[in-house]
Amino acid sequence: MKTILPLLFLLSSCTQFVSWVQKEKGPQVSPPAIEATAAVTATPEPTPPEPQIDKTKVLDEYCAKINERFKRYGWFDIICNSKRWTFERLSPEGNPLIFQAFNSKVTNATTTLFMCTVHGDELVTAYMCVRLVKDILFDNPEKYENANIVIAPIVNPDGFLAKTQTRTNSNGIDLNRNFPTKDWEEHALSSWQRVKKKDRQRRFPGDKANSEIETQFQIWLLETFKPDKVVSIHSPYGFLDFDVTANTLNQHFIYVSQETKALAYNMGKQSRNFPVVDFKFFPGSLGNYAGNERGIPTFTIELSDNRPENASNYWRTFKSALKAVAEFRYTTKSE
Repeated sequence: MKTILPLLFLLSSCTQFVSWVQKEKGPQVSPPAIEATAAVTATPEPTPPEPQIDKTKVLDEYCAKINERFKRYGWFDIICNSKRWTFERLSPEGNPLIFQAFNSKVTNATTTLFMCTVHGDELVTAYMCVRLVKDILFDNPEKYENANIVIAPIVNPDGFLAKTQTRTNSNGIDLNRNFPTKDWEEHALSSWQRVKKKDRQRRFPGDKANSEIETQFQIWLLETFKPDKVVSIHSPYGFLDFDVTANTLNQHFIYVSQETKALAYNMGKQSRNFPVVDFKFFPGSLGNYAGNERGIPTFTIELSDNRPENASNYWRTFKSALKAVAEFRYTTKSE
């Protein structure tokens, strides 16, 4: 009994202490009950499939438009045959950026990339590239047996097909100033601002390098086919220019530079002594991007005018030079 009494006293004291603590804290509020719910994962909306492009239809319609232009210019000896071309990209206005690769059966054949009509108002250049296809397939196929040849005949179809042909693409960008060269950010716009006001609109490099699908197309051709050399046909300055890296610390590039210069002068000689120059390159230009920065010898043939009636004459002047550059193989190899 003596033992029980102290225990009862202690229990009573504890009860009083708990009652006092509860009064100090105030009334206790139980947290709201959380209902157990099954985890629900929202089902994402299915992504609609990309519309399938009927390439045959696109090429047929495109070549019909091109052939209408060819006839307008009196070019009845060439034709845009939709079965000869393919494409992977469309221009801003939905025209296919066509190209074709003609591959040699020879192992390790040299590869040359030909591009024309980078500027839509340089219309005779389109004739040159399409006429080259005719020469490869029908007129003189044996001359090209040892070469891989890639041809993009109308890089700027929107400018070429415009009611009034334009140097720029349909976004108003000069495609030969839009390549992402190392000096683009620093010098492209400042260089453009120094252009005469009357020509400034025609030479706008864009607000951002490599912004144009046509520029991306040209880079894709370079990366996909890895040409040993590039020929880009323009007008109307009347000279043959060549660009290649001036890396004097690398013996390989020294030899390539020497061979490129010799090839350029040989091309000029075979083209009725057409003037050959080592012209400067510009921020965002192909010669800068491919020739100077990547060491891919780049030849720019600047025809002397844009008159359609002179197209066949230009072909006769340059066909030997085009064959010479297509079959030329560099003798040096990178160590």
